[in-house]
Amino acid sequence: MKMLSLTLLICMPISGCATYYWSKPGVTQQQVNYDQAECTAEAGSRAPPALQAYPIGSGYTRPIYTSCMGIGAMVDCTTTGGGYTPPTYMTIDLNASTRDAAYEACLYRRGYRKVQEGSNSNYGQSKYGQCMDSCAAEGQEHVVCWRRCQ
Repeated sequence: MKMLSLTLLICMPISGCATYYWSKPGVTQQQVNYDQAECTAEAGSRAPPALQAYPIGSGYTRPIYTSCMGIGAMVDCTTTGGGYTPPTYMTIDLNASTRDAAYEACLYRRGYRKVQEGSNSNYGQSKYGQCMDSCAAEGQEHVVCWRRCQ
């Protein structure tokens, strides 16, 4: 059986963007797809989307301009502007990080390990792998370990 992996891009704030993948020796693409679907469903049921709209900036009222033109006693004035422009809103999923942690926990329980692409070390020798294994040995829930080891 071929070793297939699931690629996951994660941007690390200190080290820049690094590419990680989930590795499990001896799995087929069909098994990877199945595990992905199962873990996505499990994570979605544990942490369903909780969408909330947040304003970006604030609304504003355009200035009012009045211009007048006249000849003699006849004056014609035109007023423009004054309309209100509401703020732009951005929708944020408040459960996204919890859902991501549940997804990773599910893959971890199924035997997948996160490995940095291009590294010469295997999972067990990586700092993340050591942290995850140590945390699991303490009997911690995987989601707790995932948050601690990020």
